[in-house]
Amino acid sequence: MPLTKLCAWFGVSRRTVYYRPTKAAAKVDPRFSEPIKAMIEQEPSFGYRTVA
Repeated sequence: MPLTKLCAWFGVSRRTVYYRPTKAAAKVDPRFSEPIKAMIEQEPSFGYRTVA
């Protein structure tokens, strides 16, 4: 069964069927990331709660 015919029957556009959401790259602010990275390098035993 062609996809175009199925879409027509169900009233759905083909664009909706082929759509795949993409995840945007994380936006890292260096004024926050650099001190956190330095803290983790100084004390690697710190967990995420201590760093937060």
